Amino acid sequence: MVAALLESEMSRVALTACLVSLALLPDAARAGSVVALLSDPKVAQFQEAMEGARESLGALSEIAVGAKGWEAELKQQAPAVVLVVGQKALQVARASLPGTPIVYCMVFQKDVLVSPPVTGVPLEVSIGSQLAELRRVAPALRRIGLIYDPQTSSAQVEEATKAATVAGLTLRPKGVADPRDVQAAVAEMAGQVEALWLLPAPRLITKEVFSYLLVFTLEHRIALYGFLESFTRAGALASVSADYREIGRRAGELAAGIAAKPAEKRLPVPPVVFSQGAVTLNLKTAARLGLQIPDEAVARARQVFR
Repeated sequence: MVAALLESEMSRVALTACLVSLALLPDAARAGSVVALLSDPKVAQFQEAMEGARESLGALSEIAVGAKGWEAELKQQAPAVVLVVGQKALQVARASLPGTPIVYCMVFQKDVLVSPPVTGVPLEVSIGSQLAELRRVAPALRRIGLIYDPQTSSAQVEEATKAATVAGLTLRPKGVADPRDVQAAVAEMAGQVEALWLLPAPRLITKEVFSYLLVFTLEHRIALYGFLESFTRAGALASVSADYREIGRRAGELAAGIAAKPAEKRLPVPPVVFSQGAVTLNLKTAARLGLQIPDEAVARARQVFR
């Protein structure tokens, strides 16, 4: 009888411990109501975003698009919210579970079709955040040239112009449709700007174009602002790039918040949320340009090249 009582007590303790551990998890993860759908689990950046999502959601079911039986599994789980990672996952989630709230990450905002059940954290860093971070790097620089692709970045340039005006900066945007015209565009800016800001434009900012801009700006003592850590490593003064882990963490927070609501209140979904991005600095370049980077900016940077 003692053995039976002991066994019963141990079972009760185990059950209590299990319930306590479950209570410590976010509601969305505990109920299994958020499912992550990945475009390709082999992509390192996607996995980095998933690490951030797990920080917000705890353990959650993960399904890879294209895996055996993935679509049937997704429908069988009938999640309250689908957290999608990558453009392909976003497309198939909308087709497979129409009307289900979807939170996307690792997708450019311009590639997302607007619809009531879709929200997320875009891959782009907001223009306002980029400008704020770049101002912290070199607050004395006031005249900024902006090279952009009119086909893809006109809306961003309009936003940047408004933000610069509010911040008391002079922004000189220059649309360039062909990489061969970049040299002439920056030549016009020489002597008129103290910094040159590049927006993501794969068709425009090629490896050859960046190499030319790097040499040109150093020769003319112009601070070059990029959008990739590799640009900073190569010699740009600073870059503001996507922080994949932070993007995933914020997407997880969005998903958890939606899943925690009663089913009838999950729609419409909250608006899109942007991540702050990650700043990288090159202090060697700062020295060549004669710039003193504030300690605060150095402390905020994710990577500093010295």
